[in-house]
Amino acid sequence: MIIKNNIVHDNGGIGIICSLDCFNIMIENNNVYNNTKMGIMFSRNMYDSVARNNIVSNEEDGIVISESHDNQIYNNKVLNSGRGIDLDKESYNNVIYNNAIRNIPVESDVLHIEEGGVEKNKVYDNDNNKTNASYEEVKSVNELKIKAQSTNIPSKEKQNNDPFSPN
Repeated sequence: MIIKNNIVHDNGGIGIICSLDCFNIMIENNNVYNNTKMGIMFSRNMYDSVARNNIVSNEEDGIVISESHDNQIYNNKVLNSGRGIDLDKESYNNVIYNNAIRNIPVESDVLHIEEGGVEKNKVYDNDNNKTNASYEEVKSVNELKIKAQSTNIPSKEKQNNDPFSPN
């Protein structure tokens, strides 16, 4: 299944979710904003899937990987959300890299990884998943807190609720 080139907003729930044994899903080039929970969620045994080149904004959690494995999350932009990328400890063999995460209120929530999650997944980081040619594998959650400070840049006032408008 391909979920591509959509604008998903203000739906009162999760923006894009695949749950219960989804596999080979491509979530690509979507604009997801102003939903009440997560922007994009890999849930309960979603595997062999990709989320790339999406823009996620104004969500409780930007991108969530929960009880899912063997996925790739890269080249996404997550901004103005409660958490950037959230990875739980029941998820494994996921690869997360090259994501730009901005304006997350609590620095430890830029990349929120439950204890035990770092060891089971590959999270590459160089200045907290900002686009960069070189990567360093994250070895512990504590390292993230140090690097997260530079990602919280001031947000620009918006003329309307659409974070993708040219204003």
